Amino acid sequence: MRKKLHLALALLLLPTGMMPVYGEEGKQMIHLSVHAAADPSLPCAEAVYEVFQDEKALLPAVNEKGEALIMKTDAKGEAQMELPSAFFLKMKTAGRGYYMDPQVIAVKKDLSLALWPIRFVFNTGERTAEMQLKQADGTMLPSRQAEAGQHYTAYEAAPDSYQSAKPLSVEVPLYRQEKNDPIILQTEEQKYGNAVINFLDGQTVIPGIGYQIYQDAQGTAKAEDVCGRDLIGVSETEKKTMMLVPGTYYLKITDVPSSFCMPSDMISFKVQAGEDTAVETELQKMAVHVHVLDISSGKEIAADVRCLQEEQQVQDGWQREKTYQIKAEPKDPGYFHLQPQTVSIPADADAPLDVIFKAVPFTIHVQGTDRETGAEVAMKYEIRSSSGDLLSRAQAGETVIFHEISCLPGYESSGDQQMVIPASSDVPQTYEISFPHDPYTMVHLKAAAGSLIALYEDEACTCPALDRHGMPAQTVLMEDEAVLEMPNGIYYAKQNEVSSGYFLNTDHYVLRCQRTISLDAELAFYNCKAGLEIISTVHGSGTPEIIYDIKENGRIIASLSSTSGDWISEGINAGHTYEVSVQKIQGQYVYQPAQSAVIEASSTLPSVEFSFDPYIDLMLRTEGRSTVKGALYLDAEQEEKALDIYGNPCEMLLSSQGASVKIAPGTYWFISEAVPHCYRTKKEIIVTEEAMQQNMQIEPASVKASIEIDNLGESSHTMELRDEDGNLIKTWKADEENKAIAAERLEAGKNYFVKDKDSGEETDFAMPSEEPSEKPIIKVETKEKKEDSLDQKEVPQALWLFGGAAALIAAAGGGLLMHHKNEKVS
Repeated sequence: MRKKLHLALALLLLPTGMMPVYGEEGKQMIHLSVHAAADPSLPCAEAVYEVFQDEKALLPAVNEKGEALIMKTDAKGEAQMELPSAFFLKMKTAGRGYYMDPQVIAVKKDLSLALWPIRFVFNTGERTAEMQLKQADGTMLPSRQAEAGQHYTAYEAAPDSYQSAKPLSVEVPLYRQEKNDPIILQTEEQKYGNAVINFLDGQTVIPGIGYQIYQDAQGTAKAEDVCGRDLIGVSETEKKTMMLVPGTYYLKITDVPSSFCMPSDMISFKVQAGEDTAVETELQKMAVHVHVLDISSGKEIAADVRCLQEEQQVQDGWQREKTYQIKAEPKDPGYFHLQPQTVSIPADADAPLDVIFKAVPFTIHVQGTDRETGAEVAMKYEIRSSSGDLLSRAQAGETVIFHEISCLPGYESSGDQQMVIPASSDVPQTYEISFPHDPYTMVHLKAAAGSLIALYEDEACTCPALDRHGMPAQTVLMEDEAVLEMPNGIYYAKQNEVSSGYFLNTDHYVLRCQRTISLDAELAFYNCKAGLEIISTVHGSGTPEIIYDIKENGRIIASLSSTSGDWISEGINAGHTYEVSVQKIQGQYVYQPAQSAVIEASSTLPSVEFSFDPYIDLMLRTEGRSTVKGALYLDAEQEEKALDIYGNPCEMLLSSQGASVKIAPGTYWFISEAVPHCYRTKKEIIVTEEAMQQNMQIEPASVKASIEIDNLGESSHTMELRDEDGNLIKTWKADEENKAIAAERLEAGKNYFVKDKDSGEETDFAMPSEEPSEKPIIKVETKEKKEDSLDQKEVPQALWLFGGAAALIAAAGGGLLMHHKNEKVS
């Protein structure tokens, strides 16, 4: 019964459709044969049966991988599988041409099943036509391959004499019934005409033209012939005839040889019933026409044209989906060169392509001028090539030199003007070649010796000016004055460098050179001495003396004594870098390490700042040999540890030798870690600036208590002190003279109990986890002794009375030793 219950639970826990195949016992090889019901010699191929474990076909059988078991017949209509004899088969799909079988069939060794074939009768008018079926995806099937439960459209397979059966929609039932065996389709006759498709190049028929015929001009509804075939085709050299119902159709060309244009428009044609219609389409050869136009006038000009494909001259005509390079060059040299054009003829090109080249003209004007007035200066010049050869005229893409031969007296001759004529341009160009003839002015510059002064043409001082010799207008003043010879004009003077010991003058000055006003111009630059500011910020009380060292490249160049801030200029040079460090300070202070100071070339005041924070040497120690480990905190709650002047946590191990820490003034808490038999120390420490060193003693408090016994009466009581685990700590005799004892070497936060050995009563108590303000007092109330006599066996082993009194002696370390008074103690 238990096994059956477990099996039922296991089956219920399996997912739906995942029932297991039972064990190997009871299995046999099942041979399945499926044939036509009317003719057993006709096999039913591709019939699929599902395997179930129950006769209602609710529990599918699965293999070890959890896959559903199925049996599928082969081309002979046969299948086999090893199954238990208690299983069942149910048809999932029938093969083509047969109805489904709804039965659930019990498995047996040799199983022969018969299926009913799907039969049709296609009547049109007074005749029965041969039919074929069209599926939803457009494929055609003979009627004998129909599938049960599917939808088709029935067409006549081979119409003739301009007459065919109208197509008819048919739904094939899943199962055979008397009323649908055979399926009788009754339709009407319809007239049709023939369309003959041809594509021509002149009188020559062109093969290989792909096309599609539609019912509408938008190409959304595909047309079909009277047999249901889609009208998609490729032309051949022989005529191709299509059987179409009367109406207007639209031909769309989908593919043509690459040497022809691809028509984009629909070609419409009409079909008349009982007639043949010729549909002939003339295709256009693919071509490219090249035109070179003057961009200014729009007129076509003479040009040399070459058409290349892969660097080879085109010989065999133009083709779609190929790329060509077309080169054109105007015959008139007054035009820029034309950039070659790469022409890719698209696959859908529906007409020859026109390729337009726009020729851009250029003109060169050469003249001499007076730079001051702009007046024209008569001159003679010649054109030379870059190699020095004389040229009759300049051409696009060349480098030419215009050389002045002579000019009017009173002007300096201008240098050669070189011009690179661009090879191409998008717009017409007029180039002006001007030979300016300039007078010049003597410019006197004054500044600190060693200064570098330069002249510029723009106010931003980014474009260097040139002197009358064509050299950059700049000079280094060897003494305190220099002279530049400058062509007339407006310049901007700037000091770029200055000698050591001075700040750079960052201003720039306008300089007007005009020969008609003066032959000489003068400009002076003024420079300030360089220096360094040191700022000292001392926190706390007092103003100690501080001595600084100023170093350059590791060498001390100056020392400075300061109390708050000072300025030093001796030995400080602009453009240099110095290191400032503290050599000495009175008192105990924390301060920054050495700092770098860069003396900029400009007159900006540089400074370095040092901050000084006082600190105290705090010394903490304990008495005797005890050691205490702990740390300094900023608060009594231990939320944040204090840091020393180096940024390290103040963690300390205290002993009689003491432990020191360098720390800023303030209020701290020393909190120790746990020590056996001692409370954790928590002590407030106030560190002040009054002394450079501060000493303090930290001593952990012992954990101890006073135990007082009440209600003793006339008799004494034997008492025990034990911890919460029952370990004996102390035993004593309590009487009127010894009511209170001291309990020492206890543990903070631990539970204890006092036991009256005579009455058996126990008194529990717990020691504080932190040091109390006063020593704890434990009150214990006793009861009268039991009247029952005690024999020797009932007396606790720790206290035996042999007719005499017992004595308690505290041994070293806080333990207890009990013995008889007549015994000798060693």
